Amino acid sequence: MAKKPKSYWNTRKRTKLTLAQGSLKGVLWQQDNGVSQTPETHLETLTNFVVKLRSDFADTSLPFVTGQLHDSPKINAEIVKLPQTIHGTAYASSQGLTTADCTHFDSRSQLLLGERYAEQMIQLQQKRYAASPLWPRPTSSSSIPTSMPWF
Repeated sequence: MAKKPKSYWNTRKRTKLTLAQGSLKGVLWQQDNGVSQTPETHLETLTNFVVKLRSDFADTSLPFVTGQLHDSPKINAEIVKLPQTIHGTAYASSQGLTTADCTHFDSRSQLLLGERYAEQMIQLQQKRYAASPLWPRPTSSSSIPTSMPWF
C-alpha cells in the first residue's frame, strides 16, 4: 500500500486520543476543497483511506460517511461510487448547498450538510446493528435513534 500522508497520521493521532475517553462508532469525513486530487484517483484514494482507518482501529466494518464538495462535479461523481466500492460507507450530498466564499459552505448549508451526515450515519449504524449478533441489544426500540433533533 502507498505511504500514509501526514493528514492520515494527524487524524489517527486525534482519534486515538479521543478513544481514551470513549469508543469509536463511526467516521464523518469532509475533504477540503483545497486538497489537490484528480477525479481519476479520488475514489481509490478515499477507499484506501477507509481501509487504512478500519485496519488501524481493528474494525473492518467501521461506518464511514464522507461529504461531497462544493463545485466539484467530477470528484462528487466519484464520491457517489464509494458505497458500491466498499461496504459500510455512505456520502452526504452537497446538492443545493451554497457557499459563503465560493469554497466553504455557508452557515445554513453547514447545518443542512450536518443533517445529511447524521441521516447517513444513522442508516449505517442501524444496518450494522441489525447485522451483528455481537452488539448488545437495547432494552427498548427507543434506544436506537431514527432521527436527530435539530434546531
